[in-house]
Amino acid sequence: MRSIDTRPDLAELLAGKEEVIFKKLESEALKAIEEDKADVIVLGSTTMHQSHAFLQQVLPVPVINPGLISYKLCEMFLETGLCHSERAFPAPQQPNDDLVLSRNN
Repeated sequence: MRSIDTRPDLAELLAGKEEVIFKKLESEALKAIEEDKADVIVLGSTTMHQSHAFLQQVLPVPVINPGLISYKLCEMFLETGLCHSERAFPAPQQPNDDLVLSRNN
C-alpha cells in the first residue's frame, strides 16, 4: 500500500490540480510495480476515479477503479439473484425496518 500524501478530497482533484495529482499517483504506482512487484493497482478511494483512464494508459499493469467495480458487482448480484449468505449474516431477531424507513422520509 502506498500513499501520495494528499487528502482524498474530490474538490482538490477537480481544482485544476489533476496533472499534479495524476503524476503523484503514477509515481507511487510505478514504485509499487517496480519495488513491491505489484501486478495490479487498485485505487484506494473513489475520489481518484478521474485518474483511472490516465493511469491505465501510462502503467504496465491493470488499474482497478473501486467505484466502478462496486457498481458492477452490485449489478451482477441483482442480475444473477445472488445475495449475502444468510448463514454468515442472518436476519436480525428483531427487525428495525420502521426505524430505517422513518429516517428516509
